[in-house]
Amino acid sequence: SITTITNKGAIYPNPTKDYCKFSGFGKIEIINVYSTSGVLCKSISCFSEQEVNLNLSDLEKGMYSAVVQTSNGLQTVSFIVE
Repeated sequence: SITTITNKGAIYPNPTKDYCKFSGFGKIEIINVYSTSGVLCKSISCFSEQEVNLNLSDLEKGMYSAVVQTSNGLQTVSFIVE
């Protein structure tokens, strides 16, 4: 079973223009980025990394949600691309 984790990690800078860093989540396995309409825009496998730099320069301006899967569960964070 997968557990949902509340307020464990952070993404910065937020808002961003190109790259952002995911940290404080624990061992990150997968990051899925979704548009506000629920469309999967980007998916990356992270191989249990503690910090991940993600290139978001290919995304259009707007609001997105990232679902971060770790060895401990899932966490969702929102961010803005300018």
